[in-house]
Amino acid sequence: MRNSAWTPSSWYVYRETVRTNNDVEGWHHRLNVKARRGQLDIYQLTPLLHKEATFVNIQMSLVSERRLRRRQRKAYESMQGRLHRLWNNYEAGDLSTSKLLRAAAKLCAPVDN
Repeated sequence: MRNSAWTPSSWYVYRETVRTNNDVEGWHHRLNVKARRGQLDIYQLTPLLHKEATFVNIQMSLVSERRLRRRQRKAYESMQGRLHRLWNNYEAGDLSTSKLLRAAAKLCAPVDN
């Protein structure tokens, strides 16, 4: 798996808190709510994106001051904690790679109803 554009470090999620595109989908949904509809033309989209861009510096300041936190549902917060414990056990040598992968797969697998 060698490629100059996509190195393994750009796609692995080990020890990464955000592993999906849910944050981007949430932002996109919020943008659609602000626009009151989807499928905007460029003349409607440009001012909306410009207004959003004005908030980036404010958000960056709040994040760096630890005054803005990512909202996360309790279930996902709990799963994130269990996953971090698995990673810690793996790094401590208490889990083999195969056991780590099996436990993480079981933890993150969709629930059958």
